[in-house]
Amino acid sequence: IAPRMRARLGSRAPFAAIAVLAIGTRLVETLLWDHAAAAPIALRMGAVIVLLAPLALAMGLPLPIGLQRVADREPAWIPWCWGINGFLSVVGAAAAPIIALSIGLDGALVVAAGVYLCAGWILRFL
Repeated sequence: IAPRMRARLGSRAPFAAIAVLAIGTRLVETLLWDHAAAAPIALRMGAVIVLLAPLALAMGLPLPIGLQRVADREPAWIPWCWGINGFLSVVGAAAAPIIALSIGLDGALVVAAGVYLCAGWILRFL
């Protein structure tokens, strides 16, 4: 999917989509919370899948798009990209609960959306 999305929307569009979908998903979840809490588990599971699928798809696009961009310009840097991705995945997984405890889940979501927007902005210089 990533090559088609890159060709159709450009390399930076997924970053903006992640930020918008993250905030939008949170807003929809807030609206549905009271109704969904009493719903049967199967309905809640289906709602979660439908609600998170677009965000999950968008979050899966930056790495393959970025790797293709690096492969087109400097293929020798691909191992570094994988290493940096692995390192920052561990740092992000450790930092997310700390940030959430410090400023709340909504604050952590805003920070994450901001980080993705910054990453999309930085991509234009690569």
